[in-house]
Amino acid sequence: MNYITKIAASLMAGILILSSCGEVEKQDFKDSDAYFAFETSKSVMLENDIRTLRIPVSLAKSTGIGEVTFEVVTEGFDNPAVEGEDFTVKTSNKTVAFEGDWVKNIEIKMIDNYVRDGDKKFKLLLKDNNIGAGIGMANNANTEHIITISDNEHPLAGLIGYDFQATEQSIATDADGIQIAPYTLDVEIRPDTVAGRDDRLLVKGLLGVPQELCMVFDTETGVVSMEGEKYYNVIDPYFGIAIELTFYGWHYGDYDEENDKPTIVRDLVTVGTFDLEAQEIIFDAGYLAQITGPSTHPYVGLSYTTLIIEHCRIAKK
Repeated sequence: MNYITKIAASLMAGILILSSCGEVEKQDFKDSDAYFAFETSKSVMLENDIRTLRIPVSLAKSTGIGEVTFEVVTEGFDNPAVEGEDFTVKTSNKTVAFEGDWVKNIEIKMIDNYVRDGDKKFKLLLKDNNIGAGIGMANNANTEHIITISDNEHPLAGLIGYDFQATEQSIATDADGIQIAPYTLDVEIRPDTVAGRDDRLLVKGLLGVPQELCMVFDTETGVVSMEGEKYYNVIDPYFGIAIELTFYGWHYGDYDEENDKPTIVRDLVTVGTFDLEAQEIIFDAGYLAQITGPSTHPYVGLSYTTLIIEHCRIAKK
């Protein structure tokens, strides 16, 4: 278990124990209420990503047997993707066949057109099935899934991709007072989908958290920054509980005589440098991440901890 998950574990363990108490009422599910539905509502994929996009579809039924069809819809988008030019559907006959499992994937493959033509979108819409089940959940929820294909022909193209890795050095020490060794984490970087913001990239994987952080790049100065921003409903990588996460810059303040160590001061903006040719982003002074339990949770509320990274390098593997 790495340092991040250890910290998260110590924060959340007691919470989960408390929140798991109590009896769960037994609820019977009737096959007359069976339905097919997407498990997620959207996906984002780089056009040059060689991996297959897998979109899970679930069948709520006592026996996982049945078929549901889907269609590709491009109407209603300002810059629609074109099947056969921007993507291909690998799922045969646009039919998801359940043969005993309750979750199956629709498979989509991206096509790189090597042209700077912006992000494109399309959606999948569940249609008919052969077992008389419903389509979607209550109020037609989860009947469609929107896919954004991110254009990789970008001014910051050298820093875009799924094959990056972050090396983070924490200031933390172990029980013997020895500084914890640096660790590496897989990182994915994609363009921001906001039109006209080619200076922003979304970075996922820092601190081992599956949350995208917005970084702003100044190509004239080579400076990259992250503004202090709170991200809600971040899923903790160890326990899967929702937390709140805020990134800050930081520096040492006045010496704390009582605790025999300098104080930690938070800065609103985290600043680093980047090199397009070397394909790397460096936060030489690192960053501070504050983890806070959501206020709606009866046992977390005001609980929080901080993780301080004194150096981070993000680069191609």
